[in-house]
Amino acid sequence: MEQWYVVRSKPRQEQVALENLQRQDYQCFYPRLRTMKRVRGKRQPSIEALFPGYLFIQVDLDTTNTAPIRSTRGVTGLVMFGKDIRPISDEIIAAIKQRTDDLDIIDDEQADFEPGQQVRIESGAMQGMEAIFQEKSGQDRAILLLNLLGAERTVVVPISDL
Repeated sequence: MEQWYVVRSKPRQEQVALENLQRQDYQCFYPRLRTMKRVRGKRQPSIEALFPGYLFIQVDLDTTNTAPIRSTRGVTGLVMFGKDIRPISDEIIAAIKQRTDDLDIIDDEQADFEPGQQVRIESGAMQGMEAIFQEKSGQDRAILLLNLLGAERTVVVPISDL
């Protein structure tokens, strides 16, 4: 029975691994994320791996030899837990695929916060703190309501930090 497994690629060679695995008629899934990235001080659109260094492959390990997968250009091997290769549930793959477009790309939702939505600051000086999204301030910044030192304060942070 065919199941989904995780393939580890060589650093920044997910696309090479994908193309070479597909050339060998393997069913693969490589989810990517469309986002805005700051390059030399300017925000530019970028497409990055959703899971850097990994992609998914659907095979039947009972009938498929994994040696060609491991020796594929761009591939390090299948992800193993001890000596076992464990499958990924179809529900997880389906949930990721549901959010992707025809090119397996997910749009970054960082700019789609709703007023009143609880957010977590993931980087910057206030990393790890939770706040309430108030509104966008320009394209790159967000105004948040933050409980700081026992009082609610309004702070402005880059949207990319959320």
